[in-house]
Amino acid sequence: MSITYLSYQNILDHFSPAQAVHALRNTLRNGYDPSNDYPRQRMDMPYAQLLMMPSYTSHSFGMKILSCADTSARPDVPLIQGSYLLFNAQTLAPTHVLDGVALTDIRTSAVSIAGVYPYISDSSEPLKTVIFGCGAQGRAHLKTLENTLEAIRPVEHTFISRTQPEDITQWVQAGSQDAAHVLKQAELILCTTTSSTPLFEVEDVNPHAIIVAVGSHTPQAREVSSSVMEVAEVIVEDRATALRECGDVICAIEDGVLSEEELYSLCDVVSERVKVQAGCPIVFKTSGMGWEDLTLAEAIVAAVQP
Repeated sequence: MSITYLSYQNILDHFSPAQAVHALRNTLRNGYDPSNDYPRQRMDMPYAQLLMMPSYTSHSFGMKILSCADTSARPDVPLIQGSYLLFNAQTLAPTHVLDGVALTDIRTSAVSIAGVYPYISDSSEPLKTVIFGCGAQGRAHLKTLENTLEAIRPVEHTFISRTQPEDITQWVQAGSQDAAHVLKQAELILCTTTSSTPLFEVEDVNPHAIIVAVGSHTPQAREVSSSVMEVAEVIVEDRATALRECGDVICAIEDGVLSEEELYSLCDVVSERVKVQAGCPIVFKTSGMGWEDLTLAEAIVAAVQP
C-alpha cells in the first residue's frame, strides 16, 4: 500500500483559491446535502483542543484532524497543526495525506466566497471590501476574493484591526472615524477575528451590505450583533450545525430577533431552490464542515495528480 503525502506548498502550487470556490459550489449544485454530514468532534487535550472532521462521498471518505493550541500552550507553538487522511471508498485503503493547515486555509476562505459569490459577481464596478482581522484568515480571504473575481471586477479593500501589521498598508484602526467611514461604505464585510463580542451594530453598516462571519465557532462567541441579524437575511452552511456551533446565530435566537425557520441553508441558496430577498443586509455565517474539506481534498488530488 502506497500513501502519497501532499505538503503545504505542493497544495498551494497546484490548486488556486478560485478552483476551491467553484469546487464547493459545484458539489452543492450536483445535489450534495450537507445535512447528511457528520458533526465536528472535539476533545480537550493538554494545552490544546483536538478537532476531528469526518465525511464521505461515493468516491472517497476521510477525516481532518487538527490540534488547536490554547492560551496555556508554549508561545512558539503554531495555533493550528494537523493533517487530512483520504481513503478510497471502493478499496477502503488510505491513498493520500494532505497538509491540514493548507487545506483549512484554502477551505475557510473558499466557503466564505462560495456562499456570497452571486451577490458580489454581478457588477464590474470595484467591490468595496472591509476585512476585520489582519491574521492568516483575513489575508487568505483577500487572496481568495481577488483570485475568484480576477476576471470579473476589481477589489478595493481595507483591513480593520487594533494594530497595524508592518506589511499591510490598506489599514485603519478599529474604533476610529476612518474605520467607521470605510465600514459604512463597504459592500462586502469579512469578519475573520477571534472576537467573542460583536464588531459593529446595524447602524454602522450599509443597508445592503453583504457580511460574512468566519471567526467564531462556539455557541457563546459572535462577531455579528443581534441588531444586524434582526434585519438581515441569514445564510448558514447547515441549520443543525449553526444551531449547535454558531454563536452569531444562537445568540440572535436567544435574543428573540431570529428564528430557526428564517435561516437559509447554503445548499438551497447555491442550488437556487430558494432566493434570498434583496433590499436588506445578507449575513453568511460559517463554521466549517467536514464535507468541505473532503470536497477540496478530492479536487486537490485531481489537480496535483491528474
